[in-house]
Amino acid sequence: MAGVAVRLRRAEPADAERLWQWRNDPETRQASLDGQEIPFERHLEWLEAQLRSADVALYIIEGADRRPCGQVRLNRQQQGGALVSIGLAREARGQGLGVAALREILLAAHRPDWATPLYAVIRDANAASRRAFEAAGFTGPSAEAAAAVGPLEQGTGVWIARPDSE
Repeated sequence: MAGVAVRLRRAEPADAERLWQWRNDPETRQASLDGQEIPFERHLEWLEAQLRSADVALYIIEGADRRPCGQVRLNRQQQGGALVSIGLAREARGQGLGVAALREILLAAHRPDWATPLYAVIRDANAASRRAFEAAGFTGPSAEAAAAVGPLEQGTGVWIARPDSE
């Protein structure tokens, strides 16, 4: 999937409904660490807090046509580094857009004002996410990364990338 182009732009309040729809997609919920459906009001509260936080960088992924096709988020961790999460719209899956977005987020995290390394908590059963993170340069599962992230649910592993060493 080399050559797939994406653009990341900062999320804004106007993205609330699309983020909520992506989050509540049944396949997204199945792959998520929290598989419950989120009510829109609770999502709005969450989004407002994410957009205000200096410890969160929430981006909308846009394809080559500039249409929004997913989200990728960095959450700075207290113990150092940042946790990465990503979600794609159903119609955007399987096209290499997730790998391209993860590579872009590695570049964004390389800036001095962001925390590295980057960690991704991935369910063991989520082969598509494992492949995407590995194709983007993450390695895992890593005991070192799991120790840095903290307690994990059974059936999950932690992948790690160090953008500053690439």
